[in-house]
Amino acid sequence: MSNDAFQARIKRLQSKTQEIPSPKKPSNDLGCFSWGGALKGFVLSLVIGFAFANLQAISDMAPQSIKDGPAPGILGVPIAVVSVLWVIITPIWFFRTVMKGAASGWAVPPKGFPVGLFAGMALTFLAIQYVS
Repeated sequence: MSNDAFQARIKRLQSKTQEIPSPKKPSNDLGCFSWGGALKGFVLSLVIGFAFANLQAISDMAPQSIKDGPAPGILGVPIAVVSVLWVIITPIWFFRTVMKGAASGWAVPPKGFPVGLFAGMALTFLAIQYVS
């Protein structure tokens, strides 16, 4: 193969690779706050808070065979465990996120999900306090 044919083949391959669009999505701009993540965290927090507020009603929905058994409140256990983890992890995650952003001089904005989770938890506890 001559040098000219080789160079022509290289140019042809380069032109083909430049025409093919990259399958990668453009990366998210790291300089902005994630409102979608905040909304997801807020909604998840409200769902957990609603289940926490209705824990007794959920336990009462059990069939009579479970109520008369050795563990009458067994239907409320998963919700209780999730609620305890929610109350412990959410403030820690939120404050860690905010402190990390403050330490960088807000060059890196806080993640949206823990902010939304914390806001939903605060709203849930305010609603439980003032509504009930």
